[in-house]
Amino acid sequence: MSIIDEYLLKREENRKIRPPNMYYVTDGTKECIRDAYYGIFLDLPPEVEKLRVFNAGNVLEPWWIQVLSANPRYRVIDTQVRAYHFMPVDGDSVEIHGRLDALVQHDNQTLVGHEIKSQKNLYFIKSRGARKAHIQQCGFYCTQLGLICGQIDYLDKEAFTQGIHPIDYQYPISQDTMKEGYNKIIQEIRILHGYWRGGVLPPKNVCWKCNGYCDHRVLCDADYNPAEDPDEEKLKEVLSKVEEQKE
Repeated sequence: MSIIDEYLLKREENRKIRPPNMYYVTDGTKECIRDAYYGIFLDLPPEVEKLRVFNAGNVLEPWWIQVLSANPRYRVIDTQVRAYHFMPVDGDSVEIHGRLDALVQHDNQTLVGHEIKSQKNLYFIKSRGARKAHIQQCGFYCTQLGLICGQIDYLDKEAFTQGIHPIDYQYPISQDTMKEGYNKIIQEIRILHGYWRGGVLPPKNVCWKCNGYCDHRVLCDADYNPAEDPDEEKLKEVLSKVEEQKE
């Protein structure tokens, strides 16, 4: 195991455990609500391969902030700005937690919320536009913070070797679209909390992640509900099939 993998796995061991009734903004942007349900109930650590991918994005983000700061058009006001939402759902006090990557003033005038996303290949983004989940996420942050302008900055993971042309990778989002994304996430979290509170396995939503990209594929195919069968040995048995499938 490389020293990088050792570092990432050690850091993952120290991550905070999610408290009850607390959701992340990304829980409300997933295409499959069953995927989100498993993520909340099981809270399994990502595989080291995915940790490497996430960490690559974490390395690029502060670099991009430096690029923006060095440009006279932009003034970076703050980074990792908390955008938390609290609401009652079925008698519970539910929290939605998220952070806007950067609050930036453009041309000494408009305050714009920047959501920074790194991608392995920007062909899909450049040909079809920003991903729906990213639009909703940025919309939630900006609306919760009272901003009327937001944009997504897409970074190529090979940016250091290929160079970045910002105009090709920045996607502004209208205020109406941001509000729509905000309302969508609120609605999805309300529905998700209902399933979580009742211990009911949500319906499966067939999407692109079913084709080998979902961490919970085997659990989903088995209709495994951790709320009904929380036995650790049963979970290990089901998860062992995941490892067999990989081999």
